[in-house]
Amino acid sequence: VDEVAMAFQELQSAYDPENYVPAISGTQLMDLDFPPTEHVVKGLLPKGLSILSGAPKVGKSWLALDLCLHVAKGEPFWGMNVTQGTAWYLSLEDTNESAQHRLAHLNADDQLDNLFFSTKDHNPGTMVDGLPNTIAKFMRKHPDTKLIVIDTMQVAKGTSKDTAYSSDYLDTKAFKDLADKHKVALLLIHHLRKQGDPNPFNRISGSTGTSGAADTLFVLDKPEHSGMRAKLNCTGRAVTERELILRFD
Repeated sequence: VDEVAMAFQELQSAYDPENYVPAISGTQLMDLDFPPTEHVVKGLLPKGLSILSGAPKVGKSWLALDLCLHVAKGEPFWGMNVTQGTAWYLSLEDTNESAQHRLAHLNADDQLDNLFFSTKDHNPGTMVDGLPNTIAKFMRKHPDTKLIVIDTMQVAKGTSKDTAYSSDYLDTKAFKDLADKHKVALLLIHHLRKQGDPNPFNRISGSTGTSGAADTLFVLDKPEHSGMRAKLNCTGRAVTERELILRFD
């Protein structure tokens, strides 16, 4: 009788806003089944919002474009399995000519009908001026999209220059909401502060609100006198925190 009464009360609350409480018991929570987090690159890049930060000319754009190529082809990335699908690179500071130049240097001479580019020649918009609608239209046309790269985050944000925590968090959360809505891996290319810090993730440009709203963080760093080598620090909710040593080929 008590269980029937409780069920009736819950049903009644659902139709009675004054008695509805947005909460769930621990028992009910543990009874829910959730699918495992999907990865576009197994163990490295999950679906959701990721931020790749690094100093200028350190190789962020090359790394991101190479990642797009592997996703489009379905080829393992650094030995890690990849979920093949459409990849979209929004190179908002480049022209079509410079994007072609980068692609040619990666020897991408195969048919790449599922790799797309948007440069400043296309004017895809910003978060305050049309970009969410552009992404929605692209996803309707290419529902198999697995990876979207936006280079750079600062350009895509639009005109806001407020660096307060709340503003940074809301700006980044808007990107995360897009990634979650469309169920893709959305990778933002971002910058580092010049100030040194033993924790590389504390060097991500902006307040901690920027990194706090993201699911996964990458910091690409090239120590002095390291030649063609760099370090990629990785951390996130669905990846193992680690440091990878890379060599630019």
